Order: sequence, then structure tokens, then C-alpha cells
Amino acid sequence: MKKTSMRFLLFAISLMISLTTMAQITTASLNGQVTADGKAFVGATVQAIHEPSGTVYGAITNDKGRYFIQGMRVGGPYKIIIACLGYDQVVYDNVQLSLGEPLTLNATLKENVKQLGEVVVRASAGVKSAAGGAASNFNSNQISNTPTVDRNIYDVAKLSPLVMASKLGGISIAGSNNRYNSFQIDGTVSNDVFGLASSGTNGGQTGANPISLDAIQEIQVVVSPFDVRQSGFTGGGINAITKSGTNTFKGSVYGYFTNQNMYGTWSQVQDAKSKVGKQSTKTLGFTFGGPIIKDKLFFFANAEYKYNTYPSDYFPGYTNGYITDAEAQAIAARYATITGNTDSYSPRDINTEGLSLLGRIDWNINKNNKFALRYQLNDSYEDNYGVGSKTYYFDNSSYRMENKTNSIVAELNSHISNSLYNEARAGATFVRDSRAVPYQGPSITIYNLGGTYDAKTNLWSTGSVTGYIGTEYSSGANKLNQDIYTNVV
Repeated sequence: MKKTSMRFLLFAISLMISLTTMAQITTASLNGQVTADGKAFVGATVQAIHEPSGTVYGAITNDKGRYFIQGMRVGGPYKIIIACLGYDQVVYDNVQLSLGEPLTLNATLKENVKQLGEVVVRASAGVKSAAGGAASNFNSNQISNTPTVDRNIYDVAKLSPLVMASKLGGISIAGSNNRYNSFQIDGTVSNDVFGLASSGTNGGQTGANPISLDAIQEIQVVVSPFDVRQSGFTGGGINAITKSGTNTFKGSVYGYFTNQNMYGTWSQVQDAKSKVGKQSTKTLGFTFGGPIIKDKLFFFANAEYKYNTYPSDYFPGYTNGYITDAEAQAIAARYATITGNTDSYSPRDINTEGLSLLGRIDWNINKNNKFALRYQLNDSYEDNYGVGSKTYYFDNSSYRMENKTNSIVAELNSHISNSLYNEARAGATFVRDSRAVPYQGPSITIYNLGGTYDAKTNLWSTGSVTGYIGTEYSSGANKLNQDIYTNVV
């Protein structure tokens, strides 16, 4: 009986460890040692106050004079007070905490002999951050100051020397393919686990960004971290946490716009001036956050809308194409006579559209328990025309790639005792990828248009022109539903 109980206990412990190692860090931590007269000081009170929200964290030094505070809000500024009755207080002001990097603050207490009242000693020495492996952190100020055209989180991650951009729009960390990376938002999986998106993120097949940059508090890029809580990848990990509300109401409204007039006109390929086709990118958004109950309950919200349009690379009648506008018109007219569907043969615009919504609630239940709830919606699409210099697609051989991603995560950080801390998190991400076709009808595609000219016979050889008529099977096979759950105890 005892052997069975022991086996069950070991199994439960191993299960908890396995769940934890699949998580990412979402908080900051503080530690240090307090001494007096060159000896470890037992029983000193350490209080950390997150000044924007009034959130208070605390600890008491142990028999070695050390203290540990975990589960803290990332960022700051913090005010750290180290005190004990009969000794001068040591105070650290404007302390900033980074995601996943413990900050060490040591202090030396001096006896208050005169006992004339409170004496405060402002300190700045003995501050250091302990990196848990090869890592790069980027706070909200660095994110907002990063030059970016696409407003993609990868533009910030590429500031790390560990990260290199790939030709297909993704990134490589430490030389690994992006499908070996882990991308998480608030500790929940946000990378494309099926692996079709070249960017490696949810919604990547539609060209959508996984999250608005204005909703991010901090980004961390890690490779081979020492912390066992960061795992589940063999390449690198990108961990982003969202902003929280504070005791001050804050908001922003922003917009970005580009068009063909903002591009250069010199073509390196043609070695001459070349006019860029008509295109545009429009982004609109806002953020707003503040207190619901001062020092107790806070909210933060973000919404962002993006719309891009640009011309397709190939179309009937374009320069150096193998099918003329007249030929395309004749094919389309014959197709309309047979099927009754009028097909388009003119230049097509490729459109992408995306809407991102995010809401977050933070609740300071009491001094030992902090709760956070975050919801995010991404809804986007991108037109896809499989055209080429030797290919003519009818409209119903094109498709619109659609993505809808819903993500929710709840987290409870609890200080059970001076030396025991627990982080409980449950999250779910629901990804829906599908293709929409313009109309129901047989898919028609003509390949290998063009030919080869024989100077001896003065004749053109068309080669093996191939036509496909029938069911387009790829769209059905690429209708994917993914349900991803995260559980950390």
C-alpha cells in the first residue's frame, strides 16, 4: 500500500513538473541579501511598491539574510524599502524590473543610535540583473522607438544578435528554422503549431501580425535558458507580455499610412527608373487603460485595424508575359458562354485586412494574491492569386485565406509563505484557418503558356501546355481547426 502511494506521489510530482516546463515566464522577480555589521541580518522587512498601480509585494529575510520576491509586475518604477526597527531604512527609487531576469538588490543596515525618528538612506549600490542564459529584453520604450514599417513583433526581435531574418518573412534564432522556435503571449502558445505559415505565428498565412506592438509591455528573446520554466523549443523562444492598467487613466490614438509615392523609383534589376504600382497600407488603432478601483482593480484595452492593397505580380497582357490581353479576353468569353460565369482577366489587386482586439483585467486580491485575465481576438484575410508568367488562373482558382484566432488566459500568482511561491495559469487558443473561393464551379488552370523559338525553321514550339479542370482539392485540405490548451500549476 505504501509503495503504491509513493508511486502515485512521484507520478503527480512528475506531471506537475512536465506541465510547468512547457510554460514561459510572465513576471519579474527580486532578490538580495541584507547585512549589518558584516553579518547576515535576519528578520528585515523588504517591501516593493509598484508606484504606477500601488501594487505591494513583500518578504522577510531568512537566517542567511536573503530574501526572494517572485510574481512581480514587469517594468516599474518600483520603490524598494528595506527596514527593521532600530535601524535606518534603506530605500531604492526608480527600480525597473525585466521579464525573466531576476534583479539583485543588496543592502547594509546601520543601527539608528539617536532614535530621533525615521532616518532614510537612499541607496544605489549593489544592483545587478542576473541573466538566465543568452537573452535579450526589450521594454515598452524600446519597442515604441524601434523603426518598423510592418509594425511586426519580429522587427523588434531582430534587434537581438541571436535573431536573423529569413527570406520568407519569418526569423531564425541561433541558426534554427522558425518552426523550432516558441512564440508565446502571456505564457500561452501563439506560434503556428501546424507549420504552414512562413512567419511561424498564428494568422501568418494571411500576413497578419499576431499582436499589436502598442499592446506589448516587454519582449524577451532567449536561447538555452537556465530557468526550467522556459522550455518547449530547440531553436529560440520569444516571450511577450501585454500591458496592464495603472492608477492613472492613459490612452493613445495612432495611425500609419504608406503608398506607392513613398517608395524609391530606381530599379536595380532594370538599372533604370521604374514606377511602383498603385498600393497602400493603412493602420489605425487605440489603447486605453486605468483603474476600476484604485490600487485594487485595473483594465487595459487595445484595438487595431489594418488594410493593405497592392497589385499582383503577373496578369494577362503584362510586359514580357506569355498571354496577351486579347487572348485572355477570348478565353474568358468562351468560358462565360459555356458556364455562364464571367471571369476576370484584368490586373488584380491583392487585399489584406486584419482586426486585432485585446482586453486585460488585473486584480490585486490581497497582498499575497494577484490575478490577471486577458482575452485577444485576431480576425484577418489575404487574397491569393496563384498567377505566374506562364500560368493563367480563372477567378475560382484563386482563394481568400481567412484566419480567426481567439485566445484567453487566466493567471494567479500567490505568495504562500516567505519561501514558497506558486504561479497557476490556464489558457486556451482557438485557431481557425480556411480558404474561401469566389464562386462555386470547376477550377480551371492553364500551365506552361509560351514556347520556344527555332531560328532554323522560323517556328515557335508551344511545348506541353497543360490545362486542369475540376475540383481544387487544396482548399478543403487546408481548412484547419487548432485548439491549444496551456495548463501550469
